[in-house]
Amino acid sequence: MPEARVSWDGRHMMVATWNPDRDAQNILWVDPVKQSEAWLTDDAAEQRCLSWLDDHRLLSLRLPHDRTPVRLQVWDVERRQLIREFAYPGMERCAVPQASPNVVALLAWKDGRPDHIALLDPSSFAVKEAYPYPFTTAPPMPVDSQMIVDEKKRFFFVIQAEDPASPFGALGNPDRTAITMATPDEERHELRPRMLVAPPEKGGRYGSLFLWRERYLVFTEVSREDSDRDAFYVNVLDLETGLRHRFVPEWMGEKVLLVNHALITERAAKALGLR
Repeated sequence: MPEARVSWDGRHMMVATWNPDRDAQNILWVDPVKQSEAWLTDDAAEQRCLSWLDDHRLLSLRLPHDRTPVRLQVWDVERRQLIREFAYPGMERCAVPQASPNVVALLAWKDGRPDHIALLDPSSFAVKEAYPYPFTTAPPMPVDSQMIVDEKKRFFFVIQAEDPASPFGALGNPDRTAITMATPDEERHELRPRMLVAPPEKGGRYGSLFLWRERYLVFTEVSREDSDRDAFYVNVLDLETGLRHRFVPEWMGEKVLLVNHALITERAAKALGLR
């Protein structure tokens, strides 16, 4: 799925999108001021899980089309150079806190199913700790995009759910999903999950999770409201009060279907003339 990330200072925009010359999802570097663009990566591999470590260092996951290992890469976008690359057994997804990247979380798979979540130091990339994956059967859905973590080590997942009252018991239907949060239990050394958002009443999917100001969970919703059509919404959930605001996104007075979305810093908004 395409994704875009604006650097904290607003000088760079990185877009993971289809490169027709490679038939792959590469990273397109966009200068929003000069309105120019160029490929940062240009190879037969899928790039995803874009995250900023600071104003100019970009973290991404590289999934090659051949049988070579999946790799985590760190790019210096100022110099357009790859400055770090390494592999971790079974990794399929990475996540970094948006406001303060004090940890890198990797979701690792084993024998065809999610196995554990490893937490890495964002400077040395040494493994600090690891937790078993907190759900018996249900993976994040889709696997490539629906896991985030914040600086408090709170994990948020979109998982498949068959029954709103019991989302963890069966693999369920990928078109019926729930949002859960998991926090570390240091004594038992595990993640303890609880449901945040039950599946839409008539079925549907959630996606594009983002946390704003450590309090508000922003996510998209495709809800089956009748037999003939889906309705598209953006939701904002207050984690402290439980209140939820739901709206239909519009652009220039027209309703739009967002493929993906991202939050940007106030500094970037000012640099881009948005504030």
